[in-house]
Amino acid sequence: MVVFFGVWKNKQCTIEQRSFRRNHHNNPPSNKSILKSDNDFIERGCICGQRKKHFGRPAVSENLVERVRDRYLLSPKKSTRSCSQDLQLPQRTVYKILHKCLRFTRYKLQLVQNLYPRDKEARFKFYHIVQEPMEYDPDLLSKTIFSDEAFFPLSGKVNRHNVRIWGTQNPHATLEFERNSAKVNVFCAVTQRAVYGPFLLEGLSITS
Repeated sequence: MVVFFGVWKNKQCTIEQRSFRRNHHNNPPSNKSILKSDNDFIERGCICGQRKKHFGRPAVSENLVERVRDRYLLSPKKSTRSCSQDLQLPQRTVYKILHKCLRFTRYKLQLVQNLYPRDKEARFKFYHIVQEPMEYDPDLLSKTIFSDEAFFPLSGKVNRHNVRIWGTQNPHATLEFERNSAKVNVFCAVTQRAVYGPFLLEGLSITS
């Protein structure tokens, strides 16, 4: 009986394949596909595919979004790693809430040099000084060595590569410079062909 039923099913598939090819002028489905559709119709009353269960991540609750918002309104410079440890959440979830739910943006700190009125006067004076010599020697600037020195703090307070400020608007934040903290003096010179340095200096500076 089992063998006879199997032969009958294969013969029935052949009949259906010939009918499909004759009516649609295209390659018919395989025996396996025909038998699967037949079983689906007998068991569930339709030949549509059964929906698969969704095992994705659950949606983020509003309560959790508010907790993250409160954290960053209180401390905009808090890192996502620190927030994930405080709230016992994956770091990726914290970033998703900030970026997609709260529409926060990461603003990067930019270090700028504070210019004084005397600095602008010095630039203007240098411009007039080099005008006359350059009339006799157009290559004067290519022969000139430009040098300067600067102090860099060792406290590690300013680290623009790691610090980010989260918010919906640019905070235009500034950081105060620690004048009496431990620092290192660095000297560097630049020409048209090469860069000399940087050199770490101890004690008095070169220009003092």
